[in-house]
Amino acid sequence: MSRFESREWSSKRIPSRGGPRRVIRQRFAPNAECLEGRALLAAFTEFALPAGANPLATTVTVTGAVAASTLTVRLDPVSDTGAFHDDFITSNDRPTFYGKTASYAVVQVFALRTDSFPSENRFVGQTIAGPDGTWSLTLSTATLLDGAYSVSASATNPGGSPSPPSALTDASGDARTLVIDTVGPRVTSLAFSPKTGVLTAILSDAGAGLDPQTTSDVSNYTIVSAASKIGGNVMPQRSDSIAGFYTQAVGSTVVLNSTTPMRRGTYYFQIRSGGVRDLAGNALDGEYTSRLPSGNGAPGGNFIVKLTVPSSPAPPKPPRPFFPTHQIGHARHRGVRL
Repeated sequence: MSRFESREWSSKRIPSRGGPRRVIRQRFAPNAECLEGRALLAAFTEFALPAGANPLATTVTVTGAVAASTLTVRLDPVSDTGAFHDDFITSNDRPTFYGKTASYAVVQVFALRTDSFPSENRFVGQTIAGPDGTWSLTLSTATLLDGAYSVSASATNPGGSPSPPSALTDASGDARTLVIDTVGPRVTSLAFSPKTGVLTAILSDAGAGLDPQTTSDVSNYTIVSAASKIGGNVMPQRSDSIAGFYTQAVGSTVVLNSTTPMRRGTYYFQIRSGGVRDLAGNALDGEYTSRLPSGNGAPGGNFIVKLTVPSSPAPPKPPRPFFPTHQIGHARHRGVRL
């Protein structure tokens, strides 16, 4: 039970069927030992005493008080882009956080970069909770650069001190790390064998990694004949992850096999940007200008490259047979006269 100290007294005599009563109103405020020093809003109580009773000689026991509110921190599912809206991997560098706390409390949100050294706990914004305790904060500027963050918040009740930090959690209450990834995947290598018709493309992503569902979708890869403009899809085969062209890139090898050798001519190979994505939802950065890796630094843009199948060379002619020359009456062979 919390201990309180009295601050204000007031009394008023009112009529009653059983005789006059005196109503005592007392305002309580927490002392230094209340709730381990946490702030508590002033409480009011009203009780009735018999007429003639001395209010200063009356002992009042307070059996309950308003407890400190619990602060919750969530990520708005709309801000969680990509294939999944609950994996805390997003391309949105201005996400929205929300939660619940005490009415009209001031909520401050912080983000600690966990994948860099030295780490930095950055203040990203604050807001005021509504009368029902709900709060929401959308970052107004791109404060969070690409990386992994431990997000937390603290709440300050009116007239109180900040609460201990509460971590960003999922629906189950488990703490989660927020990953910001605004860089799209790229084509880092390409190899084509005209004789066998095998084309190998290496896709890499330096952020959260490639989305395996979009990487293995056959509709995202097309080979188009330049003459007929009729293309066909071939089944890609994913191999083990490989190192990409830049640090910490996670890649995937896609192999396209033709059932028969391709005829001579010119073809166009395309990887669809809107189809191939990473786990954060960034589209393929695929613009190709005769140099790899592909892209112009911004997600979006199909990867298109021209392939040439030359005509098969003519088979070599067989060597002409050699017939020795004979002379009438004489013949020479290795210097011997016959």
